[in-house]
Amino acid sequence: MDNRSLSFLASQSAVFLECYANGIDTGKSWSIVDYLSEEMDYISKNQSIKNSDMLLRFVWPNSEDWKGRALDDVYLRVNLLAKDLKHFKEFPKKKQHELIDICLRLSTVASKYDFYDRIYDRTSSFGLVA
Repeated sequence: MDNRSLSFLASQSAVFLECYANGIDTGKSWSIVDYLSEEMDYISKNQSIKNSDMLLRFVWPNSEDWKGRALDDVYLRVNLLAKDLKHFKEFPKKKQHELIDICLRLSTVASKYDFYDRIYDRTSSFGLVA
Protein backbone atom coordinates (compact mmCIF):
# COMPACT_ATOMS: atom_id res chain seq x y z
CA MET A 1 0.00 0.00 0.00
CA ASP A 2 1.38 3.40 -0.83
CA ASN A 3 1.50 6.17 1.75
CA ARG A 4 -1.33 8.11 0.13
CA SER A 5 -3.69 5.15 0.53
CA LEU A 6 -2.47 4.52 4.07
CA SER A 7 -3.08 8.16 4.92
CA PHE A 8 -6.62 8.03 3.55
CA LEU A 9 -7.39 4.73 5.27
CA ALA A 10 -6.09 6.04 8.61
CA SER A 11 -8.16 9.23 8.36
CA GLN A 12 -11.29 7.24 7.44
CA SER A 13 -10.64 4.97 10.42
CA ALA A 14 -10.30 7.97 12.73
CA VAL A 15 -13.69 9.29 11.58
CA PHE A 16 -15.34 5.93 12.09
CA LEU A 17 -13.75 5.44 15.52
CA GLU A 18 -14.99 8.90 16.53
CA CYS A 19 -18.52 7.98 15.47
CA TYR A 20 -18.34 4.61 17.20
CA ALA A 21 -16.97 6.09 20.44
CA ASN A 22 -19.82 8.61 20.46
CA GLY A 23 -22.53 6.02 19.81
CA ILE A 24 -23.29 7.05 16.22
CA ASP A 25 -24.44 4.07 14.15
CA THR A 26 -22.36 3.72 10.99
CA GLY A 27 -23.56 0.31 9.89
CA LYS A 28 -20.80 -1.96 8.67
CA SER A 29 -18.15 0.77 8.46
CA TRP A 30 -16.15 -1.06 11.12
CA SER A 31 -14.55 -2.92 8.21
CA ILE A 32 -12.52 0.24 7.51
CA VAL A 33 -10.79 -0.09 10.87
CA ASP A 34 -10.40 -3.82 10.32
CA TYR A 35 -8.74 -3.15 6.98
CA LEU A 36 -6.35 -0.64 8.58
CA SER A 37 -5.58 -3.27 11.23
CA GLU A 38 -4.73 -5.79 8.50
CA GLU A 39 -2.54 -3.27 6.67
CA MET A 40 -0.64 -2.36 9.84
CA ASP A 41 -0.19 -6.05 10.64
CA TYR A 42 1.18 -6.66 7.14
CA ILE A 43 3.53 -3.66 7.37
CA SER A 44 4.77 -4.83 10.78
CA LYS A 45 5.75 -8.20 9.32
CA ASN A 46 7.25 -6.95 6.04
CA GLN A 47 9.94 -4.42 6.84
CA SER A 48 11.16 -2.01 4.19
CA ILE A 49 13.45 1.00 4.27
CA LYS A 50 10.71 3.33 3.04
CA ASN A 51 8.22 2.14 5.66
CA SER A 52 10.85 2.09 8.39
CA ASP A 53 11.57 5.80 8.03
CA MET A 54 7.89 6.72 7.99
CA LEU A 55 7.01 4.44 10.91
CA LEU A 56 9.94 5.64 12.98
CA ARG A 57 8.60 9.20 12.72
CA PHE A 58 5.09 7.95 13.44
CA VAL A 59 6.01 5.98 16.56
CA TRP A 60 8.54 8.51 17.92
CA PRO A 61 7.96 11.96 16.37
CA ASN A 62 10.86 13.48 18.33
CA SER A 63 14.28 12.33 17.16
CA GLU A 64 15.53 12.49 20.77
CA ASP A 65 13.25 9.53 21.50
CA TRP A 66 15.10 7.38 18.95
CA LYS A 67 18.17 7.02 21.16
CA GLY A 68 18.63 3.48 22.40
CA ARG A 69 15.78 2.18 20.27
CA ALA A 70 15.99 -0.62 17.74
CA LEU A 71 14.02 -0.77 14.52
CA ASP A 72 12.40 -3.94 15.83
CA ASP A 73 10.79 -1.76 18.55
CA VAL A 74 9.05 0.29 15.85
CA TYR A 75 7.65 -2.77 14.14
CA LEU A 76 6.56 -4.27 17.46
CA ARG A 77 4.60 -1.10 18.25
CA VAL A 78 3.03 -1.14 14.81
CA ASN A 79 2.01 -4.76 15.34
CA LEU A 80 0.49 -3.89 18.72
CA LEU A 81 -1.42 -1.03 17.07
CA ALA A 82 -2.78 -3.51 14.51
CA LYS A 83 -4.05 -5.69 17.34
CA ASP A 84 -5.58 -2.72 19.19
CA LEU A 85 -7.41 -1.66 16.03
CA LYS A 86 -8.72 -5.18 15.53
CA HIS A 87 -10.24 -5.22 19.03
CA PHE A 88 -11.24 -1.55 19.36
CA LYS A 89 -14.84 -2.41 20.30
CA GLU A 90 -13.62 -4.09 23.50
CA PHE A 91 -11.87 -0.97 24.78
CA PRO A 92 -13.28 1.78 27.00
CA LYS A 93 -14.03 5.13 25.37
CA LYS A 94 -10.77 6.64 26.62
CA LYS A 95 -8.72 4.01 24.77
CA GLN A 96 -10.91 4.42 21.68
CA HIS A 97 -10.19 8.15 21.72
CA GLU A 98 -6.47 7.37 21.97
CA LEU A 99 -6.83 5.21 18.86
CA ILE A 100 -8.52 8.14 17.08
CA ASP A 101 -5.52 10.35 17.85
CA ILE A 102 -3.13 7.62 16.71
CA CYS A 103 -5.00 7.19 13.41
CA LEU A 104 -4.90 10.94 12.81
CA ARG A 105 -1.16 11.02 13.53
CA LEU A 106 -0.61 8.06 11.18
CA SER A 107 -2.61 9.81 8.48
CA THR A 108 -0.54 12.97 8.86
CA VAL A 109 2.82 11.18 8.79
CA ALA A 110 1.86 8.97 5.84
CA SER A 111 0.59 11.94 3.84
CA LYS A 112 3.83 13.85 4.44
CA TYR A 113 5.82 10.92 3.11
CA ASP A 114 3.63 10.75 0.02
CA PHE A 115 4.23 14.48 -0.53
CA TYR A 116 8.01 14.09 -0.21
CA ASP A 117 7.97 11.03 -2.48
CA ARG A 118 6.29 13.05 -5.22
CA ILE A 119 8.71 15.96 -4.85
CA TYR A 120 11.86 13.85 -4.84
CA ASP A 121 10.80 11.16 -7.29
CA ARG A 122 13.73 11.08 -9.70
CA THR A 123 11.96 8.78 -12.14
CA SER A 124 9.36 11.34 -13.11
CA SER A 125 10.07 13.92 -15.73
CA PHE A 126 8.52 17.30 -16.04
CA GLY A 127 8.51 17.20 -19.83
CA LEU A 128 10.24 20.53 -20.24
CA VAL A 129 9.60 22.20 -23.54
CA ALA A 130 12.24 24.46 -25.05
